[in-house]
Amino acid sequence: MRYLLTLLATFMLFGCFQGDLTLDTDTVSDTASDTDVAPEAALDGIWKLACNGTDDPNTFERNHLEFSTANNSQTMTRNTYSDSNCITLVSETAAGTMYFILGETVTTDSGLTAAEFTYYETAALTTATYYTLVRVDGESLYFGLTDGVSTSHDTPEERPSAINFDQVATKI
Repeated sequence: MRYLLTLLATFMLFGCFQGDLTLDTDTVSDTASDTDVAPEAALDGIWKLACNGTDDPNTFERNHLEFSTANNSQTMTRNTYSDSNCITLVSETAAGTMYFILGETVTTDSGLTAAEFTYYETAALTTATYYTLVRVDGESLYFGLTDGVSTSHDTPEERPSAINFDQVATKI
């Protein structure tokens, strides 16, 4: 259960972060081209998130997300580093697995397309726990932008309608 809460907290943070981060790719604006939109083959693989500080000023963290559309699964690995560029790996910890279904293609508030993305607690895909959007644009992966008010997103009606371009995962 602790791992599930960690995963959900990561995605809630991932969706609602509005700050300025140093990213591995160029920042994408709402006028980005509307090319590769979350086809299953494009989502498969390992994606790395931005390098972030932790409560310990000498420790930095970069999470990796591994998606398998064949298994409808997403596994998160928490990587801890001793430097702010996340180069010197200190530890690697499996943080848990969640399951998902890619839904319909939708048009976001900015006019780009994305796929509905729903997380589940188990591989049985019976109890949905989090509703968001996902957009793959080349080697960049984006999730839905949360409104900062409702962070639960535990119903389809609470699914974001815009993409968070301030937080990007890069395909490894």
